[in-house]
Amino acid sequence: MKRLRQSLTKGQWFVFFNCFLILVLVVTGNVRFNVEYIAADLVALLLVNGATLISANRHKDWKK
Repeated sequence: MKRLRQSLTKGQWFVFFNCFLILVLVVTGNVRFNVEYIAADLVALLLVNGATLISANRHKDWKK
């Protein structure tokens, strides 16, 4: 895990995480293209990103 932290910046990690999460949702068929599902997915993604951002700010050993 340390090698991964040293090779990616925080910004790159957020982009990678979000792209991977969206890809998993699409591949597993958990994305439906109507307003309720898209809104729920966006809220969940914002909550996860918020928790990750708080954690990243508390752990300053990540390469910047």
